Amino acid sequence: IFVAKHPVTHPILKVIERSEKKLEGVIEPMVETAVSTAETILAEA
Repeated sequence: IFVAKHPVTHPILKVIERSEKKLEGVIEPMVETAVSTAETILAEA
């Protein structure tokens, strides 16, 4: 489980947009890999 060290409860839009810009071209291949390699595990009780 991912938990941020310093969670922000009232984010500033400009800071969010600046952070997202740094991820352009990086996050898309990661999402594509995650989706294409996803596994479903069924557990019966």
